[in-house]
Amino acid sequence: MKDVFFIVGPTATGKSELAADVAQQIGGEIINADSFQIYCGLDLLTAKPSAATLANAPHHLISTVPLHKEMNAEKFRRVAARAIDEIHSRNK
Repeated sequence: MKDVFFIVGPTATGKSELAADVAQQIGGEIINADSFQIYCGLDLLTAKPSAATLANAPHHLISTVPLHKEMNAEKFRRVAARAIDEIHSRNK
């Protein structure tokens, strides 16, 4: 199994840009873990990564849940685990 790295910290401190740069350098992919960035339409409120940052590396779980749908920790765990499994299935 490939390594999984975590980059954590306060909102709007450059984590997304750092993650995209690292992912680009190592051929990795990014799984968003922000509890609000997973929702569609909250770009400004959540300091969602710019289009340029998103283009640097494949991203998962950003703007994937409509605002009217509920997302909780267990649902997030399941979709994140599926994303990790899918990425690993491609030997990444």
